[in-house]
Amino acid sequence: MIAESSAGNANAKSENRITSSSTQPRRAAATLNNLGILARRQGDLTSAQTRFLECLALYRQVGDTLRVATVLHNLGLTAQDRGDLDESGRWLEEGLALQQALGNARGAAITLHGLGTTAHKRSRFAEAQAFFAESLTTFTRMEDTG
Repeated sequence: MIAESSAGNANAKSENRITSSSTQPRRAAATLNNLGILARRQGDLTSAQTRFLECLALYRQVGDTLRVATVLHNLGLTAQDRGDLDESGRWLEEGLALQQALGNARGAAITLHGLGTTAHKRSRFAEAQAFFAESLTTFTRMEDTG
């Protein structure tokens, strides 16, 4: 029990250093994103959401719109995993708007797929089909243009 407690304290101290890093906000954000991905894969959805929200704030602070869109996607998938499909849709729609504004076809196609999955889980099958079809069309156009 003592070893677990010490490890927990070390992790807490390490995480505090990550979030308070004012000289390296991009590195801190990237690390927080990775911690969020790891937490999500381990099923710790509360921690994943917390890390992604911290990451999102840093990327917004430095104006990295592409990475903001990526983290919005991660938040959408995490909300999907939690079963909060309304929240999932909101995060993914916001991310899609940014991907499209940036002209990032690949990111838009991936996010459209996420929206299709959310719609499918809501039993909105026509909406899901439309999102999946648009995602496929976008990927196909990317292949055609090289």
